[in-house]
Amino acid sequence: MRSKREKSSYGKNVKKAVVCSTIFIAGGLLAGVMKASAEDVGSQVIYRVYNPKSGEHFYTANEFERDNLVNKNNWKYEGIGWVAPVSSKIPVYRLYSKNIGDHHYTASVAEKNNLVKSGWEYEGISWYGSESNKVPVYRAYNKNAKSGRHSYTTSEVEQQNLIKNKWQDEGVAWSAIGTGVVTNTAGADATTVIKQISSNPKFADPSAISVKGVTYMYGTGTGGKKIPLAIMNGDGSYRVVKDALNRLPKWGTGGIWAPSVSKFNGKYYLYFSVKDKTTGKRRIAVATSSTPDGTFSVSDNPVIAMDNAGGVIDPSIYIENGTPYLLYKNDGNAIMQASNLYIRKLTASGFTAASNPYKMISNLNVENPSPKHKGKPASTIEAPSLIKSPDGTYVLFFAGNSYATTDYFTGYATSKSLLGTYKYQNTVLTTEKTNNKIQGSGGAEILTSDSGEKKLYLHGWVNYNSSTDKKRVTYGIPFSWQGGHVPYVNVK
Repeated sequence: MRSKREKSSYGKNVKKAVVCSTIFIAGGLLAGVMKASAEDVGSQVIYRVYNPKSGEHFYTANEFERDNLVNKNNWKYEGIGWVAPVSSKIPVYRLYSKNIGDHHYTASVAEKNNLVKSGWEYEGISWYGSESNKVPVYRAYNKNAKSGRHSYTTSEVEQQNLIKNKWQDEGVAWSAIGTGVVTNTAGADATTVIKQISSNPKFADPSAISVKGVTYMYGTGTGGKKIPLAIMNGDGSYRVVKDALNRLPKWGTGGIWAPSVSKFNGKYYLYFSVKDKTTGKRRIAVATSSTPDGTFSVSDNPVIAMDNAGGVIDPSIYIENGTPYLLYKNDGNAIMQASNLYIRKLTASGFTAASNPYKMISNLNVENPSPKHKGKPASTIEAPSLIKSPDGTYVLFFAGNSYATTDYFTGYATSKSLLGTYKYQNTVLTTEKTNNKIQGSGGAEILTSDSGEKKLYLHGWVNYNSSTDKKRVTYGIPFSWQGGHVPYVNVK
């Protein structure tokens, strides 16, 4: 992908660019590209970025291309343009004119060929249109623009606003299978990638779920709430609205740590750790609700207990082919033992274990990234969260070292199979990697929204050196993959 001033790597000399708005037939649809059959395969999000210097909106399904533009070339990330099928019978072609520094996208073979004859460089198939015609992608044209002459959007409101501003309505370019979520439009500053969820009250150990465009966030007990529930406002900020849990289980006492929310069996499950009254060790409990913002009703039977291993904390759910698996940590550092991360299949009901625990990784196998502890293992690991990457690799996120210090970090390990050997790879975030903007980053969890946008949520310290205002708060950071399974975040 090239900016306006970058040299093209395609073709030779380019002739004068042509106006592209004449290819459309009456009614606005491209001739011969919309089909009645529904043979869409899979889904992928199409990202939208903006160049404030040239005025061009750029669209790509490639996360690396998006990140390269935003992080290295100062383009502004605007969000998800739309959701496209991974393949169909309707390819959308991409072309580039180095004379005007502009890209053009079309599902018309005739338009593509005419542009190539006029000197545009054909760059291949960018994505595919939907054969089921679910969501129209509107196209508009601005004859006065030097670059960025065409706009593509699923938003009727945005399309009508452009028309009011003298853009030419060119109808439907192709169809998508899902609408977009564009949060920063036409030159808005999208470089502030850290979003603090809550600073008053404290909010740590975040677990989030997105339902119909709304994000619900659950955290470690604080402010008189067993499990505080925060809901996203329209501006991206959050407000704590209630206590998500009706009561402690009958065997439980003390504060609740690190809840995890998931949906399966048609309802919402909230797992958390709480101390057992008799043994003093933490166990995993579960509560359920029919809605994400309801009050969850607790079960009085513990899901997992490992008292001899120090107790268990930090549950999280991973679902494979409809089967729920529970990840957790044995609290070994509390009794001078190794800290291990385990995974265990649950019964279909989600209330009890259906297999023996499988050890994924130990703190003894994780190199401590802190310079003052070079060559030593992490003092502990915790907060496991598992996700399958685009290339099929299992990626295990976890936190390392003591949460009470700025040496707390987020690392990851990988495996080729769910119950395979997990090998530690590297850190994702440390205090140093964020230039001290997030001190002691941990408790990471990746949330994919309804639109397909990924965000990494975690907590860190604010005012760490303060004796009166030190607290842990939650941050949300745009997330993507590199090389198929390498986590990528960038904190500016």
